[in-house]
Amino acid sequence: MKPFLSILALLLCLLLAVPALADAPGAGDTLYVANPDPADRLNLRAAPRPDAVSLGKYYNGTPVYLLEAPSEGYAHVRIQGDSPEGYMDLSFLSAEYVEPAFPILTVAASSGAAVYRQPSASSEQVALFPKGSSVCALCVRDDGWVQITAIGYTGYVRSDRMTPQLSYHRETDSSAVIHNASDQSAAYTVQVSLPSLAVVSNPDPQDRLNLREAPDASAPILGKYFSGTIVSLLGPVEDGWVKVCISGAATGYMQSRFLECGGQSVRSAMPDKTVAVSDARLYAAPSKSSSVVSPLSRGAQLRVMGAWGDWCHVLYDGQTDFVLTSALDSDEGLTFVLPARK
Repeated sequence: MKPFLSILALLLCLLLAVPALADAPGAGDTLYVANPDPADRLNLRAAPRPDAVSLGKYYNGTPVYLLEAPSEGYAHVRIQGDSPEGYMDLSFLSAEYVEPAFPILTVAASSGAAVYRQPSASSEQVALFPKGSSVCALCVRDDGWVQITAIGYTGYVRSDRMTPQLSYHRETDSSAVIHNASDQSAAYTVQVSLPSLAVVSNPDPQDRLNLREAPDASAPILGKYFSGTIVSLLGPVEDGWVKVCISGAATGYMQSRFLECGGQSVRSAMPDKTVAVSDARLYAAPSKSSSVVSPLSRGAQLRVMGAWGDWCHVLYDGQTDFVLTSALDSDEGLTFVLPARK
């Protein structure tokens, strides 16, 4: 009888263990940063131990993606976007959705804040948020960089271009945070809608969205912008049109149905071009009579947001300005004829 009872007890233990094993997180699962105190931040460490170098401190609600099953109390994870891999203490991660506690930052620099794929100005610049734009901070680092997200973009910005400037050490003021995210089903992408900004989203990536002088399909075209261009919304949508400003340099009207401001990611179609002449210059406006911002060396790489007749509106070195299309190595996809003004 005793052997039977021993076997029965063993089977019972195995059966009780099955749900726990089934519920255990594994590679490919999503967990959320869940500090007991929302004012705390969770370290992403370079190795699975508490004294390892911190790669950044992440706020509650940040989703992390498991790269393998957790072991010895640590989870091997990657944050969204191009964040580095690292390790987080499993006791501060939750399989259930956690309300975000992301601080809201505002771009304070007059020239805007460049967003980079990695926390380095030498990495790829993916966007430039104009002054006054609002973004959400996912993480603060001890090297002067902050990882942010807004309108489908995730990347790194210099903290000295934002306000308030977050402290790497424990913060006591958590008043400026997002609470009660409305769309928990999409929380794993941490795309929070910030209506002051929108992204050009053409159904056909080869198309460009017209920036017009007036809210009318027959109004003169100022420029044509590629998907991925960030615009500031200057007013409400009226009859399908909205007034916008692009990096403080171009103001006009765009059709609202080709703008994404709900937090969905938009694949950039902005082409990269190379300066092909030795006397190229960046101008503040699409006119040689405007002020020269800086000279451009042959071989410099520019990202084109939009075309303005003989000019291009470009991203370069953390700012947006204009360059003559003829100074670039190729005008493919850029040129168009501006209609004659009456």
